[in-house]
Amino acid sequence: MKGIPKSEWSELQSLPVQTNLRLKPPTVSQVNPVSVVLDTMLKEDIGAIVVVDESQPVGIITEKDVLVRVVQPQKDFELTLAKDVMSKLFLVM
Repeated sequence: MKGIPKSEWSELQSLPVQTNLRLKPPTVSQVNPVSVVLDTMLKEDIGAIVVVDESQPVGIITEKDVLVRVVQPQKDFELTLAKDVMSKLFLVM
């Protein structure tokens, strides 16, 4: 837990999940370039972000997605869109 002394970990771990939930998590549009996706992730201090199309979730982008699908193949961060990097959401029943 970044920035929190180890002596306070057990107290934080005993809190209900709702304490740390975001009711409206940060999102990006599927047509945003990866540069905007990364700027948002850095600003919000998160490792994954929900991708939306007209306010509906359509996918998720993780740090690893960016590494594997953009950095490794040396794609342009300004020209590569979120929809080309995201993992599509799926429903498990």
